Amino acid sequence: MAMLKLFTVSLCLLLILPTVSIAAAEESSESWVPYLPSPNQVDLSIKVEGGCCFITVVLVFPDGGFRVSWSEAVLKNRAIFLGAEVERWTGPAIQVITLMKHTYEVEVQAGVYHIIFTVNGKPVKSSTFTVGETFPPPRGNLPFLCFLSALALTVSLLTRKMED
Repeated sequence: MAMLKLFTVSLCLLLILPTVSIAAAEESSESWVPYLPSPNQVDLSIKVEGGCCFITVVLVFPDGGFRVSWSEAVLKNRAIFLGAEVERWTGPAIQVITLMKHTYEVEVQAGVYHIIFTVNGKPVKSSTFTVGETFPPPRGNLPFLCFLSALALTVSLLTRKMED
């Protein structure tokens, strides 16, 4: 009889406790809230190849409780607008410095450009860079021509060595 009561109480607890835990989690004050990083937490790096500009944005957070939604790059009158929506979890988070990185690709021509990076609609960091004149790559198959030049040089050196 005592064993039956113990079994019944255990079964009831197994059925009730998950419901209580779910209700407690739903009433929790933990949530995602907007977060504005300082300029020191944002790194902008720029790489130009031909007519393409690659802008890499790195956000540095003090813990793992952040999420980022990156926007598209917008080029308007030599100003490049980049942005992100950043939120911080108010509950527990892993205590490790966290980097989040995104690279934008923008077509550019020669001239001076200004980058404006915003978070949650507010400017956080900016930078200016200059794109010089770009020249088209040489016509023809350059790697093959380099190979032929190297081969000709090798043959010439071997021939001289054999003559000595």
